[in-house]
Amino acid sequence: MENGLTEWAKGWPIVVSSLVGIAFCLSPLPYYSLGVLAPELIKEFGWDRAEVTFGFFCMTIGVFIGAPVAGYFTDRYGPRKVVLPSTIILGLTMMTFIFMDGSLWAFYLIFTLMATLSVGTLPITWTKAINNSFDKTRGIALGVALTGTGIYGFFAPTYVQWLIDGWGWKAAYIGVGALPIVFAFPIAFFLFSDKSVDKKKIIMTSDDPMPVETYGMTMAEIVRNYRFYIFLASFFVLGAAISGILANSVLILLDKGYTPQAATSLLTGVGITGLSVLFGRALGGYLLDRFWPPGVAFVFMIVPVIACYLLMQEQSSMLMNSLALAITGLAAGVEYDMMAFLTSRYFGMRSYGRTYAIIYALYGVGAGVSPFVYNKVQIATGSYDLILTIAGIGFVFGAVILLFLGQQPTFDRQQKSMAAE
Repeated sequence: MENGLTEWAKGWPIVVSSLVGIAFCLSPLPYYSLGVLAPELIKEFGWDRAEVTFGFFCMTIGVFIGAPVAGYFTDRYGPRKVVLPSTIILGLTMMTFIFMDGSLWAFYLIFTLMATLSVGTLPITWTKAINNSFDKTRGIALGVALTGTGIYGFFAPTYVQWLIDGWGWKAAYIGVGALPIVFAFPIAFFLFSDKSVDKKKIIMTSDDPMPVETYGMTMAEIVRNYRFYIFLASFFVLGAAISGILANSVLILLDKGYTPQAATSLLTGVGITGLSVLFGRALGGYLLDRFWPPGVAFVFMIVPVIACYLLMQEQSSMLMNSLALAITGLAAGVEYDMMAFLTSRYFGMRSYGRTYAIIYALYGVGAGVSPFVYNKVQIATGSYDLILTIAGIGFVFGAVILLFLGQQPTFDRQQKSMAAE
């Protein structure tokens, strides 16, 4: 078995290309961009907050439809063949927002199509290649790659606001859409691969017609395993709680009296969220390699209860608001790490693409619906206090049930050895 240094010597191109690809994938691009663009769209078209953030729900529908398909093709043909076309499609569909003329239906349709057609850019694909290349240092490899969302999240608010201030909201959509095409695609084209697929080291099993590269459970075994439903429930609730705060962070700060520039600045506004996501990815990956993963997840997912409390305080200081966003960003950072890591450790790699896709799709439902729900509650009550209270309860629930995962199962590694020879 390879040691950690050998894994990195061989696998660093996969990690680097995945980092860039995940930075400009379907997950961070709309979330960190729409939060800044929302006030502009409200002013331009007369929409309200709930109508704008309903776009996230439409994106969720697309993810829910497309993720299982992307997972199937990733397991069947390898992640590279899914990633490359999806990256181009993401950039082009993001740019089509400039053709909006005030129709909410057009806005929602673009979101739905964008998600359905570019779902292959999500970590479903990138993390499969990483998991197939790293074992001893899998957690930190995933953590480094998944810092991509944090890197984009750190710079995105200022970048998007700069485009808006200089050229308007349409230029912002073009500038955001260009990122995956200009950066993610060429780097993935030259560096990204999945060694188990590229070397065609696959085996066939009589009970599963899919080619399998490694060890683990079949889908039939997974859907009968109680842990699968813990995953679904926990990540659905945690995704909703975290996404609702992150997607509405600019609006929450505006309600507290911040200017748009202050709310999107690097150090005093939502830029701090991206920085904390970045830190959370790396720290979470490091800890997952060294300690009991559900315990690590519990600690990081329970702390955002404090963030909910701080954001509910009307007169809280800039320091306290920044701390609240940093805590939430830290949880968001660890969440992606543990979703990919726990899926590979508790179910193996045999059906990883399909399993992760289903878990991610339900997570996406929670993450996509919550920004809209947050704003419906805000409109009805005049503040985010009630929904932040519910989110705090959700953090407790989602964190606690992960403790029932128990110890990691031990799989028969014979298949893995056969595939690596």
